Amino acid sequence: MWLFYVDECGDDNMATADESAVRPALKPGVSDWFVLSAVGIPSHCRLTLAEELRRLKDRHFPGWRSRDWADTEIKGRHLRQASVRIAAGKPALRPIGYKQLGAEGIRSLCGDLGWILRKYRPIIYAVAIDKAAMLAKRSDHAPVGVAYACLQQRLALLVEQGDFRSGTFHKTRKALSYGLHTQPKFDLLLDKPVWVNAGLSDNEREIIQLADISAYTSAQACTGDACPMEAYYLWSEISSCMALNWKTHRLPGGGFTVYPRPASYPKGMQ
Repeated sequence: MWLFYVDECGDDNMATADESAVRPALKPGVSDWFVLSAVGIPSHCRLTLAEELRRLKDRHFPGWRSRDWADTEIKGRHLRQASVRIAAGKPALRPIGYKQLGAEGIRSLCGDLGWILRKYRPIIYAVAIDKAAMLAKRSDHAPVGVAYACLQQRLALLVEQGDFRSGTFHKTRKALSYGLHTQPKFDLLLDKPVWVNAGLSDNEREIIQLADISAYTSAQACTGDACPMEAYYLWSEISSCMALNWKTHRLPGGGFTVYPRPASYPKGMQ
């Protein structure tokens, strides 16, 4: 069974500066993009991956287990802020646990996070909602609703086209069920991806940090109109884990979806 950890970047606010304008624009301070990212892992890897992340923190944030968890929370914006400031010869601002990191420390932290992604190979999806484009099209859909709908479509296709892509599973199940006096109700089985609430346990809290990094990095690709290649974004590792489109075998329309469909995807995206 696959467990999907979901996090977001940006806000889903569609407030406009002047609703009476012929071409309304988003109100200042409202984000142009809303990004939802899902990191999926097999259920049997859950505890091992969570412990791997805890050991990573043991190496980079000694004593973190006896402090407030938020002091050393791993988030995309924390990695960027710390990396940029340390490169400029300044200490990281926040959270407080990052202030002890030097140049080698932040590089090593990002490197270890990349290694975890390469080792566990989660399936990653990102859905980026271009709110300005939605506004221009006079769409009355809620960005968060569109994002979750697109994500669920992708995951449903993963189930159909992934391990079951040849249709063998469905054919076999149908054949084995033929002739039974009472047909099983297969829809009652939990054979679809599961959405995980990270507030339920410490393990979920650790793993969802990967979804935060993925959402933040995906948002940077959209706002900058190019895939961010700095090491602290972990784009190389994240993109290598993203699902490919089942027809084109590329990221656009597969692991990375922009809505409404753009004329082109961020530069450098294959």
